[in-house]
Amino acid sequence: MSYTHYPYKRVIVFFTLIPAIVGICWVFFAGIITLFEKDTNVSSVTFVFSFSALMGISGFLLFCFPAFIAGVFYSVLKLHKTWFSYLLVTFTGGFVAHLWLAIIWGDVYVEWKLTNVFHIFFALASLSSLLMAYFVLPKKHVMVPEESDEEQKRKS
Repeated sequence: MSYTHYPYKRVIVFFTLIPAIVGICWVFFAGIITLFEKDTNVSSVTFVFSFSALMGISGFLLFCFPAFIAGVFYSVLKLHKTWFSYLLVTFTGGFVAHLWLAIIWGDVYVEWKLTNVFHIFFALASLSSLLMAYFVLPKKHVMVPEESDEEQKRKS
């Protein structure tokens, strides 16, 4: 039987890059909103768009560890493009981001209860994980048995 190898590296790398992509997209979204305000000038729009690189780097530095762990988890499970995989990736991504913020901030900045700041990170991580799963996870291949040499000789 032939089987295509699972793309472990691609899944891990792209899921690890999610925080940087979200940081850049978040600032671009803010920049587009800024364009439609009344008192918008060129310098404020330039500042917002140049700020996207900084947000991408800071998002990556803050969330690269949990995103890497999630990517390894998805690779170990060998997830494919199925509804179960999409559901698992969506909730795992949101939960990992939510839990990571509680771990790194601890009791210093945020009390251990649900606060509004955690909801936006859960939503961003869930949505971005779902989109990344759609583009990165491989399609499920059907394993086709190969013909033996004897069967090939009979056909010829």
